[in-house]
Formats: sequence, C-alpha cells, structure tokens
Amino acid sequence: MNFIYKIFCKLDYHFKTSLIEVTMGFGPSGKIERVQCDICKKVYIRNNRTLKFSQPVLIIIVIIFLILLFII
Repeated sequence: MNFIYKIFCKLDYHFKTSLIEVTMGFGPSGKIERVQCDICKKVYIRNNRTLKFSQPVLIIIVIIFLILLFII
C-alpha cells in the first residue's frame, strides 16, 4: 500500500499528513497550515482544500492503470 502512496506523493497529492504549525491571519487569507507528509517527509503549506481539475483525472488514470496492471 505504501507503493501507491509514494506514486501519489510524486504527483504532489499527499494523503497522510501531520500538522506542524497553524498561523491565523486576517482578511481573505484565513488560516495557514504547515503540514508534513508522513510518507515522503515533504513540508508544505496547505491552502483551502481546493482540487484542480487535473488532480482527480490523474488519480482516476493511475487507479485504472493499477487495475489493468494487476489483471494482466
């Protein structure tokens, strides 16, 4: 299962994260969270959980590829 998580980390989509720091701001920025991925140990700033259109499409393609890989 970690192999699949590492593939998603390469696509810059991290599932398992740990919260490091939260900074509260005023105005439209709101709160800023610094998180660390538990798998690849990358530290990044998480914004308002908005997905781009390309991310779900990439996830679906990877899942279909893995299913075909294990069937054949």
